[in-house]
Amino acid sequence: MTSVFWGVEAVNYVARGPSELLIDAIVLTESPTDVIGTNLWRLGLFGSEHPDGSGQDRLDYHHQILNETDASVPLISSLPISVMFLVGVEFDVGKIGCTKYKYLCLELAKNVNATPDFNFRSSNGPATFIGCRLAPCNGPGKMQF
Repeated sequence: MTSVFWGVEAVNYVARGPSELLIDAIVLTESPTDVIGTNLWRLGLFGSEHPDGSGQDRLDYHHQILNETDASVPLISSLPISVMFLVGVEFDVGKIGCTKYKYLCLELAKNVNATPDFNFRSSNGPATFIGCRLAPCNGPGKMQF
C-alpha cells in the first residue's frame, strides 16, 4: 500500500446522537500480483485525541465497518482499490471536534480471515494504515471533512 485518500460525510447529521457516515476511500498499491477472494479487507473507525490515531484511548471504536461485499473488493496489480460506500455503522460525530477527541480516524488493514491469505505491506512497514482528519467544531447541519 503506498497511499490512502479518504473523506467522510455525516448523513442526516445529528449534533447529539449517532449519524450514519458516507466514506469515500481510494487505496493505491504497488502489488505485483492480483488478489481475488473474500473478506480481504478490514476498515476500522474511531475518534482520537491524537492526529496520528496513536494511543489506546479510542472513542466509539468499530473494528470492522465493511460488509462482506466491500471487504472483498479485489486487489488488481498496480491498480487503485476504489471504494465508495454508505457505512452501515452509527457513529456519534457530536462527540468529536469540540471535545478532547478532535480527530476521526480510519484504519485500513488486511483482514485476518482473508481468503486466500496474502502478503500485504505498506510502503513504510506494517500493513495497517491509520489516517485521521481534524473534525470540525460546528453545530447542527452537514458535517463533512
